[in-house]
Amino acid sequence: MNYFNYYFCYRMSRFFFVVWMVLLHFIRVHGRKNIPKKGPLILASNHVSLGDPPIVGVTCNRVPIHFLAKEELFYGKRWGWWFRWTRCIPISRDKNNFKAIKEILAKLKEGRAIGLFPEGTRSETGELQEAELGVGFLAVKSKAPVIPMYISGSKKALPVGGPYRPGLPIKVYIGKPVDLSEAEKISDRRQKYRFASDKIMQAIASLKRPAK
Repeated sequence: MNYFNYYFCYRMSRFFFVVWMVLLHFIRVHGRKNIPKKGPLILASNHVSLGDPPIVGVTCNRVPIHFLAKEELFYGKRWGWWFRWTRCIPISRDKNNFKAIKEILAKLKEGRAIGLFPEGTRSETGELQEAELGVGFLAVKSKAPVIPMYISGSKKALPVGGPYRPGLPIKVYIGKPVDLSEAEKISDRRQKYRFASDKIMQAIASLKRPAK
């Protein structure tokens, strides 16, 4: 698929999600000015609902964003085409993800925006979990700005395995780029990536607001 078709598909999808979030969930975004308008970018958010990726896409003023998605989603009969057309990056939990990591770093080098969820999977309780080590690796290796985000309300509005609840509000809080300069002083690579991952999760946690 050529770039025009990909860009058109992403734009149309984003338009649909914007209408959905504005009309049915009265979405409010705080701190959008913290997102750089150009250059490589990693958007790192908490993850409690299937609706979180579209929410990140709606709140970010950068188009397009390349999201990471489970490999099996690309082969689904109903929505597999959409994950391919919007150029999500397939990730496997059972296999080596060297190819995916290489693709992510290549896109960041091109100045693209990457959307990911440091916890690696949805939190069943809604509480923040420990970040995957790979998030810190990507941040340190690419040196791309990491923008923390906290989504509030999506767990209640779009619960996993539960009924969809339109009318419930969703809010998104966006922080300033995470300062990872201290990570460069750590010689042990694994400790360096763990430090960066933890720092990113701390930045996300600092944006958390009491549920209303």
